[in-house]
Amino acid sequence: SCTGKGTICNMGAEIGATTSTFGYDASMDRYLRSTGRADVADAANDVAEYLTADPEVYANPEKYDAPRQRFGDAKSNNVYFFGNIEVPLTDGLTFYSQPGFSYRNTKAYAWTRSSDADGNIPEIYPNGFNPIQNTKIMDFTFDNGLKFKLGDWDFDFYNAFGNNRFIYQIDNTINATLGVNSPTSFDAGGHSLSQNVTGLSTTKSFDFLEGFNLALGTEFRYEKFNLIKGQESSYATYDINGNVATADTPIGLLVTVPGSGTDPDTNPIRYRPGGSQGFPGYSTELGKSRNNFAAYVDTELDITKNWMVSLAGRFENYSDFGSTVNGKFATRYAITPQFAFRGSVSTGFRAPSLVQKYYSLQFTNFQGGNLVTVQLASNDSELARQAFIPQLKQETSLNGSAGFTFNTGKFTATVDGYYIKVKDRIVLTGTFDQTDDVIGAALANLKVDQAQFFSNAVDTKSKGIDVILTYTTDLGLGKLSTTLAGNYNDMEISDVHTPSQLTGKEDVFLSARERAFILASAPKTKINLNLNYKIQKFNANLQLVRFDKVTLVGYNGLDDFQIYTPRVTTDFSVGYDFTKNLSWTIGGKNVFNRYSTLQYGAVSDGNTESGGIFDPVQMGFSGRQIFTRVNFKF
Repeated sequence: SCTGKGTICNMGAEIGATTSTFGYDASMDRYLRSTGRADVADAANDVAEYLTADPEVYANPEKYDAPRQRFGDAKSNNVYFFGNIEVPLTDGLTFYSQPGFSYRNTKAYAWTRSSDADGNIPEIYPNGFNPIQNTKIMDFTFDNGLKFKLGDWDFDFYNAFGNNRFIYQIDNTINATLGVNSPTSFDAGGHSLSQNVTGLSTTKSFDFLEGFNLALGTEFRYEKFNLIKGQESSYATYDINGNVATADTPIGLLVTVPGSGTDPDTNPIRYRPGGSQGFPGYSTELGKSRNNFAAYVDTELDITKNWMVSLAGRFENYSDFGSTVNGKFATRYAITPQFAFRGSVSTGFRAPSLVQKYYSLQFTNFQGGNLVTVQLASNDSELARQAFIPQLKQETSLNGSAGFTFNTGKFTATVDGYYIKVKDRIVLTGTFDQTDDVIGAALANLKVDQAQFFSNAVDTKSKGIDVILTYTTDLGLGKLSTTLAGNYNDMEISDVHTPSQLTGKEDVFLSARERAFILASAPKTKINLNLNYKIQKFNANLQLVRFDKVTLVGYNGLDDFQIYTPRVTTDFSVGYDFTKNLSWTIGGKNVFNRYSTLQYGAVSDGNTESGGIFDPVQMGFSGRQIFTRVNFKF
């Protein structure tokens, strides 16, 4: 129980309705998000809420012929729980724990299969069908630690465990190679990621000059990624005798589309696609793990009362790719108590995740009016080796920033310019197809049309400026807080690392489409204005966000631009604090129901990434969202 002098115990939950939107965070996320599959998280969530979300429907055949008759955010029923517990055990020894659990049950729609599609069996779905992806997502985190003192040193010994698990059930679909005997629901398997971190950190302050702070620490981390195999019919292609087709199966035994093959030029032979339509299941059982050791030192010295310098370094050793050393230098100089300059220079790295190295999936996509099967091949696969895709290595970065802060009490301002150079950035390649002279035959044997890979394909340079202005004043009987935040960002692709064996295929290795997705992950500008008014137990919040122009490229290359003009969204909410531990909020997100620029031509041509009338850029899919939320602590 959470009782006793000095004991702190916070448990929380939210009950409400909201919707999360997809976004262009990076090229690797773009595939997973746009197909309705969230990226595998490294740790569990620490929010506590119950959520529901319904997908938006955009299907108006009078305006356009959409290859996806239903798209948007997945319908979602979510439950989150977290705890924050701190218990003094003795003088100078404190135990803390932060447990968390979440369960999400989502429902998303894949590309629409028309009645005459190669992947449809009219006897089962005479009007075509929309495959439904039902996903169960479970997150668990359990962080525990001890804080104690030894002499003048403060110590923190901790262990943090997190697990994230996805299980996929595909309904309202078929395996077309099984014909009328096909099931309409499939266990497609799933994946999970676990991580455990054990660490010890210590800090001490010294009376040297105007003050010197020293922090030391070490960590040991273990990670494990699993692919969970689905039922055979969720991923297999069968021959006309009902046996699983392999690369050695005679072509005459493959299941063909009725009516095809009457003319080699105008109506060639077409073959039924295997696996559960919309989301073929995982065909292999996989378990991969690694560990890494890290040690760091962080120093901060006040040379004078106005001038501070900081120096930090970190060493890491990964069992699967080696060691790295990175450092940071920072300084701050106060001209007056209200005004100060600051700056920093640092190096950084990001190891390829286990997901990027070992994740593999076959999926369907709509390109230029055609439904195609794409293999996302793992980095260690034979297909990646045949395509001359190098083994993944760490991304490295050089970062620099300089700016100033200004604070008068009621008014604060921070302005920082930055420069970031990322080398060997991991992104998705373009698509290699069956016409490729290197892996085309292998793709044909795998019964897939195209393949993509994760690769350290590009170097990028970004420079920009962040501005945050805040002003707080008394207004009437309450207090008004105003925050204006803006960002200007300029990213460029400075180099593309096309393997020498792929010379002449630069536009395949990293197509104009993929380049556009990388640049779309960092729009030129974003401006956020927030007004919060609080009077006694009542509060009101207004937020305006301006999203900049985004330009994407369709499958037809640089002549196929999809331009999304700037948009402004408005969020508004009001709340009331009944007690210190109980509050209620009601409001709306995007209350004026703003959407990104509609792409009628692109969706009719089958060239939008989502298959809908716009892609999940800017404010996303969801439109207006009305919510109510109760927050309580006990």
